[in-house]
Amino acid sequence: MEIKRKRYSLYLVIGLLLFLFCFLYPFPVTIESNPISVVAVDYLKKDMIIEKEFIVKYNDLNELKLKFATYQKTDNKGLLNIVIIEKESNNKILDKDINIQEIKDNEYYVLNLPHYKIMKNKIYKIRIKVKNIEEESLIGIYGYTSESEKMFINGQETNNNITIIYNTKKPNYSLLFYPVIYYLIILLIEVFRKK
Repeated sequence: MEIKRKRYSLYLVIGLLLFLFCFLYPFPVTIESNPISVVAVDYLKKDMIIEKEFIVKYNDLNELKLKFATYQKTDNKGLLNIVIIEKESNNKILDKDINIQEIKDNEYYVLNLPHYKIMKNKIYKIRIKVKNIEEESLIGIYGYTSESEKMFINGQETNNNITIIYNTKKPNYSLLFYPVIYYLIILLIEVFRKK
């Protein structure tokens, strides 16, 4: 009887730990992305300013990603400044300088966001300013073409748009399926053990 009680206690503790892990430790989930079909900005040049508005559909954002092209060039040199502003209040959410050498070809550059400052259904503006870039450096930003969405390069409207991918670390409740399966398997084992 004592061994059976210890076994049930162990099953319960393992199941609860599995449940807590799935519930409390969220995994990144891509919640919105625009298609990537073109290089929206071919070559970044010194003092170029790219601006695009976007609407956030979730409160729990923690990452924003941009995909860059370096055309397989590994010795690019320069500095980008990326600012994210809440349009209505003009509050800065993020202001980050990026060394162009950190950017890899055909890979996403991740910007970590202070999620408590990002609000659902608000309009935000991303501004990318090329603070400095050497002439022989080659770098572009991936995106898509859209008649309905607009982006501005040095104040000039363009149908090309940079692709922005948003990530959240909100709990993925589908993972709670695993503790349920665990308990069902334990229940079946115990039923067959009694037979």
